[in-house]
Amino acid sequence: MKRQRNRRGFTLAETLAALVVVVLLAMSVQIGTMTALRARTVSRFQSESEILAATLNSALGDMLHYATCARYDGAGGTVYLNNPGYGIVNGQILDRGGRLYVNAAANISADSEDAALLTLTGAGAYTDLTVSGFQMLYDKDNCLFYGSYEINGPEQAKKTIDFAFRSLNEEPRE
Repeated sequence: MKRQRNRRGFTLAETLAALVVVVLLAMSVQIGTMTALRARTVSRFQSESEILAATLNSALGDMLHYATCARYDGAGGTVYLNNPGYGIVNGQILDRGGRLYVNAAANISADSEDAALLTLTGAGAYTDLTVSGFQMLYDKDNCLFYGSYEINGPEQAKKTIDFAFRSLNEEPRE
């Protein structure tokens, strides 16, 4: 008997108690890690969407400041514009596949295979974000192009961006 007491190991109750403590520690580490990952994802979306919005607005501004409104289809909400510096005649800006494009060809539908769809910015600007819901209107009285688009990110993150650019090549109507 004395020999057995000296060789004593852990009892079943002690083993189960240690197992419960280890499981609780592992769960708390996992919960903390998942919370940090979610916070990182939200923070990353905020920063990357701001960078993408600044890039797209800069590209839109460069194009629209020197454009003229060729035609505005108020019913369809489509603005056709001219910008000789970019080689655009009766072109339009649209979103396709999560990116913004310019249909620079005159009188050719953006859905046609002959459409000259030019990317507004390089693919690297988008990272893992996409753009949708691009809308642009034109105010003839103030020579103002304005509209909005939505930036979409991981985990259904969305951010709506509004823009307004005055055309420098047209005179306001009085």
